[in-house]
Amino acid sequence: MMAKVSLSSQIEAIDAFLQRGNRAAVFPGAKGDLHRDHMRAVGETLRWVQRNEPDIRDFIAEKKASRA
Repeated sequence: MMAKVSLSSQIEAIDAFLQRGNRAAVFPGAKGDLHRDHMRAVGETLRWVQRNEPDIRDFIAEKKASRA
């Protein structure tokens, strides 16, 4: 089982990857550009989850409570 990794740590890892730019390119050319676009989107999604984490947790708790 994989250890729990915090949202902050995940965001830092994505940011570090993106800051390395072309030097860290896993794929060359257009494929690499698309990969970096995907990583930027991942970062944006993780930041959104982090900003909304309390509301997400409350929503899940309410759903669980309504099933009980």
